[in-house]
Amino acid sequence: MKKHLFLILSIFLTGVLTPAFSVADQTTVITDIADAGVETRVVEQLVEEAQKPKATVVSETKTPVTQAPVVKTVPVAAPVKDSITIAGKTLSITTVSDTTIDSGNHVNRYKKGNYDGRFLYGHNNAAVFGSLKSLGVGATFKVGIDGATHTYKIAKTVIFDKNVAKGTIELGDGINYMGQVAKAKFGGIQYDLSIMTCHGKSLGGGDATQRLVIFASRID
Repeated sequence: MKKHLFLILSIFLTGVLTPAFSVADQTTVITDIADAGVETRVVEQLVEEAQKPKATVVSETKTPVTQAPVVKTVPVAAPVKDSITIAGKTLSITTVSDTTIDSGNHVNRYKKGNYDGRFLYGHNNAAVFGSLKSLGVGATFKVGIDGATHTYKIAKTVIFDKNVAKGTIELGDGINYMGQVAKAKFGGIQYDLSIMTCHGKSLGGGDATQRLVIFASRID
């Protein structure tokens, strides 16, 4: 208490009863001095802290980054074409409803009414059925039709003569076998598939004097 009183009196005498002053980094205020005693209240403030500029809080607005949706590309399988793999070649098959339609460089499949698509035909050239004559009974091949692939075994081969005048194929007996061949039938036996191509001497225009027909049975 004495230290406080001494300090206050020193300040009072030096400052000639000056009511307030500033020293360095603090402000001291002297109030109420009475005869009966001295009652003081000292308020200290850190001027340095008070004078420091207050930090301005800047509210940062972040623009949300919009990410483009990831689109996964799912590969779409191409439609599987009907085909036949025989004598070292894979050939596409086109279904037709008229046997007079030329097969070009592929194979035609005849399907109409009672003819249920068991009959295939194509030209006798290097690009198509030129090697069929080298196949014998027991040889196998594959045919993929309507999304299913099966293996066939040759059960019989027949060579028919063409009757140019009548436009039919005959086995030397004058009987037209074309209707049976188109149903994959021969000699009272029903086969699973028949394949026909030209044979013999060329008559020009993709025609010839004979027809080679293969009758086959499915084995799987």
